[in-house]
Amino acid sequence: MHAILVLTLLAQPAEKGPRKPELDPFIAKAIEPAAGDSELRKLQKDRVRERAEYLARAKEILAAGRWESSYLQEVIKTEVTLGENLAELMVKPADKVKCYEMRVDALKKFEQFVDRRVQVGTDPPQTRNLAKAARIDAEIDLLKLKESLKGMKP
Repeated sequence: MHAILVLTLLAQPAEKGPRKPELDPFIAKAIEPAAGDSELRKLQKDRVRERAEYLARAKEILAAGRWESSYLQEVIKTEVTLGENLAELMVKPADKVKCYEMRVDALKKFEQFVDRRVQVGTDPPQTRNLAKAARIDAEIDLLKLKESLKGMKP
């Protein structure tokens, strides 16, 4: 019996590293390889993939209740950078706007999460300020982008 189990396990393809987290469909579509992608474009897509996977894993940690305050600045920084990196991949102005809107939405949710942690005493009050400032920065960047795109074809 043990021999059958061992042979069955050995016959299974070995997983290479941790499982890939599920990405937002908009992001997944943006990073799909395309014929004719330059080396720069491939690297830009890889960069977006890595940041998106990091954030997906961070959200899993958050949902599991294993969140630590030390993650705060890295998550905020990554949300900001992901939005910018993703927008670089976009051709249509409406898609660029969507990238910045996704960033605002993510930082709003993160701000609410931090606010709850501050209210229950898990995090110090200044973390609320940091989360709120990051969300405000994202809203400012979104408004600036929309203003810069006025008059352009959608």
